[in-house]
Amino acid sequence: PINDARIKQHGYNVIMAAFPIIYPDGTVLWEDGMDRDVKVSTPEEMCDAKAAGSSLLMSIGGATAAVDLSSSAVADKFIATIVPLLQKYN
Repeated sequence: PINDARIKQHGYNVIMAAFPIIYPDGTVLWEDGMDRDVKVSTPEEMCDAKAAGSSLLMSIGGATAAVDLSSSAVADKFIATIVPLLQKYN
């Protein structure tokens, strides 16, 4: 979890949030249950981690999560769904 005290105890200050689900139509999801046992940190938990000095990075994609953004409709849907997520999670 993002608020695990061992992160700072071991000297880490960068936390990777990975990976949102990207559907073929470009829709991006970032929520509990994206995969088995996935618990997404709340916006409040992420803001608390940032206030405590951590930097948060969202990794989009991954080895098997390719999305073809050559279609403007898919690219528009990707932007329309990723930007609000990034704003929500600050």
